[in-house]
Amino acid sequence: MRSIIAIFVAAMALAPVARAQDAGHMNGIVGQLTRGDGYQQTTLVTDRGALQFAVPGDWKEIQLDFKLPVATAVFEVPDPSTLDGGSSTNCSMAFADPNTPAGQAVIGRVTAFGGDNSQHNGWSVHTRTEAATTGANATPATVEVLATKPQGFVTAVAMCAWNKTAQHDAAYDGYMAKIINTLLDQVATPPAPFKARPGETFFSPQ
Repeated sequence: MRSIIAIFVAAMALAPVARAQDAGHMNGIVGQLTRGDGYQQTTLVTDRGALQFAVPGDWKEIQLDFKLPVATAVFEVPDPSTLDGGSSTNCSMAFADPNTPAGQAVIGRVTAFGGDNSQHNGWSVHTRTEAATTGANATPATVEVLATKPQGFVTAVAMCAWNKTAQHDAAYDGYMAKIINTLLDQVATPPAPFKARPGETFFSPQ
């Protein structure tokens, strides 16, 4: 599958994260919480406000580079096609600061994405299908959905992608549409001042 990370972090290195002993000074601190509904909630706390999203607890975190100017998280979504070694379904969430060159670069890639346009609760949603290729390095058709929305002082960017395989019929596209809408509805800007919830753990991206 074409990398869905590239649209956010092309030419950028994903730095490792180190666990902090406590939240300390909250600017730039990341909090994670397993909520009562089973969702894994991630919050970036900054001196300009907090940014937050949540994903189902069975999503596997692939990459986490959750610091501005482009805070990015990438997940593998449970997918029956992986049972026979097929390509997985992936989703990512990014917060891009539009007042920085890195953030502007991400937003520029979003502008060039194209595809069919729709709306969901203030999100601009773009859907495109990359055609299958043939030959020695043949690849199946790939569905890519990208959504953007101004969120506080950043632009929120969500993307999901999956291959059109025998396991991914038309019903799978509809299933993914519901998952994507749920992901978009989990993005929030918590009220200031930010207050940690019981059980929330914190770390500082490096």
